[in-house]
Amino acid sequence: MARNCAGPPSLILDALDKGNNNGESEEGPSEEIVPVFPVSCVTGRGLNALHAYLLALEPPTAEHRQPEEESCEFQIDEIFHVCESSGPVVGGLLASGRLSEGDTLLIGPLDSGDFVEISVKTIYRNRVPCDSVKAGQSASLGLSHKPPNLRQGMVLLTIPENYKSNTHKRPTFGGCPPGKCKSLKEILNNSKTEKNPKNTKHTRRKEKNLLKDLKIVEDSLTKEKVDVEGNIYKSSDESDSDKDSGVSATECVCDDAVLLDDPNNPRGCLYFQASIHLLRHPTAYIYPGFQCTVHIGNVRQTAVIVGIMSPSGVLMAGSRASVVFRFVRWAEYVRPGRRALCRAGPGSRAVAVVQQVFPTWIH
Repeated sequence: MARNCAGPPSLILDALDKGNNNGESEEGPSEEIVPVFPVSCVTGRGLNALHAYLLALEPPTAEHRQPEEESCEFQIDEIFHVCESSGPVVGGLLASGRLSEGDTLLIGPLDSGDFVEISVKTIYRNRVPCDSVKAGQSASLGLSHKPPNLRQGMVLLTIPENYKSNTHKRPTFGGCPPGKCKSLKEILNNSKTEKNPKNTKHTRRKEKNLLKDLKIVEDSLTKEKVDVEGNIYKSSDESDSDKDSGVSATECVCDDAVLLDDPNNPRGCLYFQASIHLLRHPTAYIYPGFQCTVHIGNVRQTAVIVGIMSPSGVLMAGSRASVVFRFVRWAEYVRPGRRALCRAGPGSRAVAVVQQVFPTWIH
């Protein structure tokens, strides 16, 4: 079969036999060898050797495949309404885990970023009913009821063990040191002045005290450089200093604390950070405020660039930078590590990898 190849036949088929028998060739490991096949789609020269090489390749080993023990994530791509069914029928891809008939899952995110519980009544693959679906397979699921605002781009997730647990604390980043926000509340309450003061001297004295209080408030909002604990990730367990002072991480009233993704309480996000590589763009630069269509798995929505983390603050063709996006319409379920494609018009293309997500919390 390797008769039409430009090189000697022993370099292709014989090397395959050596690699299969010994695991590696005489020159080194087989993973470091990249075979080159000169082929012609016009005359068909070299295609037989290429086909023989592809047939001789071993299937991927089990460790390279996605394990089914991971949590279930079903990405909804299509929505059907069947007259005989009490609930809607959704079609999509099972990205991870294993899904069985009768499982109770979480579907979302809704417009507010929340997830709601739902049950899977029936599973169909290629118009044939089945009991379960494995990771990497496409299927159609019959749901027990219709969730509010069902749309493409939603996901079905496994219910975490500590879902909506009262003892679980939200993970945060930043925020004021323990006790500062508590003292800030006391200062704000004490700085309230009475209406219609009796005399001007009393008013000036209160205004002077108010300026001092505002100065104290400004100092309390300013972080000290030596205060490292104020910017440490707070896990589900409270730190010792928080327990001693009686102040939890959720008591921070300033906008310095950022809520992070909680694996025990999945939520949609409006803002996410991604490392982007701008392949081409018709103009010279991309500035904050630029809109593009972002594709992340089954998610497809217009997003706005709200920040570009580069020395110049702009992004040009061929450059890389970390960019913060904001979805325009509603929150989406995005996970760190996902690959994204950004496009705008016929001439703007970029690839990105999601680095961090900022879930939406409605108080």
